[in-house]
Amino acid sequence: MTQFTPVRVLAFCLLFSFMFVACQSGQTSADKADSSGISSMTQNEGASNLIPVVYLDSLVVSAKVFEDAKGKSFIFDYFFGDSTVSLNGWITQKTKSDSIYYSPNPDVKLQPKGKTNVSIGANTYVGNQLLSKEAVKKIVAKIKSDSLKRQANLLFIPNRDHATNRIQYKVFIQFINKNESDLDTNLYSDSEFSTNPSPPHGYN
Repeated sequence: MTQFTPVRVLAFCLLFSFMFVACQSGQTSADKADSSGISSMTQNEGASNLIPVVYLDSLVVSAKVFEDAKGKSFIFDYFFGDSTVSLNGWITQKTKSDSIYYSPNPDVKLQPKGKTNVSIGANTYVGNQLLSKEAVKKIVAKIKSDSLKRQANLLFIPNRDHATNRIQYKVFIQFINKNESDLDTNLYSDSEFSTNPSPPHGYN
């Protein structure tokens, strides 16, 4: 059986004191100030460089779902995949009492077509996107007025408003020629159609 002599007790006490001081000296000022272990830096603007930068995709979808919607508004929500950022859309429905409701599942899913140089990250608002019923009606009317009676896709290209730090999407009509692989690519002039970021937007 081990005997604890006075010398061994003294040595043990000195060793324990040294370990305690070393542990205390290893604490950071954030550890001492915040017992929860969460640094207050995460709440300061100085931590904005911790927010990752994500580049948005241009998106494509068949125009048929908008033609079938008969002039209703669409609300789009961001969907973050493994390597792409797309939009899922819900048709705005109204009850007899004019309250608004949505289907549990999206009515349309926009497909990524390629990365753009428009990014979201620090100092960016990221909210829903509205495509108003007025815009839907005009898009459908323009497609139906095509002299060749072609089908069409809609191309959504993100754009940042540098005055408000909000993202919106310009919406281009991409007509499909007889050969379905042959698309009318004369798109990149300014579009008359765009989504309205939320907020602000109206439902009417």
